[in-house]
Amino acid sequence: MIISFTWTPWKKWHKISLQGYTRLVLHKYNTTANSEKHTMLRTLGKTLGGTLALLCLASTLAIAQGESRTMTCMQVNGKGVCTAAAGQDGKEIVVIGEDLKVGALMTCVDRGNVVSCREYAGR
Repeated sequence: MIISFTWTPWKKWHKISLQGYTRLVLHKYNTTANSEKHTMLRTLGKTLGGTLALLCLASTLAIAQGESRTMTCMQVNGKGVCTAAAGQDGKEIVVIGEDLKVGALMTCVDRGNVVSCREYAGR
């Protein structure tokens, strides 16, 4: 009985000879080189995909913040809500700001349908 076996670590197919008959046999497992390549490719893909998703989320949040500007409260209703404010150019606009007094500095953000203000934190 003559058995010969040819094995190469970088190929999935192997040639087996038994008494003059030759067959190609497929591996039941991936070779080390192939599985490492697949694992590294998958790791890099996941990392790149996660990074892109994070950048998209961060840019969306940055756009949603809007542009903030410093204004001075000019008019307060009886409940302590500032209803009118003047910017650095002196132009008055309608705003909503909680717990503010006339003359107080505020940071205001235009949210599209309303200008929301809060007390200036100062930097």
